[in-house]
Amino acid sequence: MAGWNESQLRKYDIKVDKIPILQYDDPKVDSLLSNNKPVLIKGSKLVSQVLKWDLDYLTEHMNSICCNVLVSKNHKFKYYDQKKITPNMTFKPISRPSPMIFSEFAKKIKDWKKGDSR
Repeated sequence: MAGWNESQLRKYDIKVDKIPILQYDDPKVDSLLSNNKPVLIKGSKLVSQVLKWDLDYLTEHMNSICCNVLVSKNHKFKYYDQKKITPNMTFKPISRPSPMIFSEFAKKIKDWKKGDSR
C-alpha cells in the first residue's frame, strides 16, 4: 500500500509472524488455507465487487444486521473467550463486546471524537 510504512504501525507486546503474500494460483495458497494459516492472496478477481464497499454502502445493505462489536477505551483490542476466564485468573479485559445493529455501528464511527471509546 502506498502512503504508509511499518514504522506507522502500533507496537504490541505479542509476537506476530509475517503473513505470506502469494498470487492466487500459487500452490502454497491451498496448503496454507488447509492448515488454517493466514495468507494474503493477490491477483484474484474474486473480490473485485467489494472495492465499492465503503461505510455508506455497507450501511445501505446491512442497516439492520446485528453485529458484535468490540469496544475499547484505547486502540487496543484483544479478543478473548469470556467462557474460558475462571475466577482465579488475573486477566483483565481491555475490550468488551457490544452488540449493535450495523447502522448504529456506522453512526458511532462517523461521530467518533478523540477521547471516545473505540
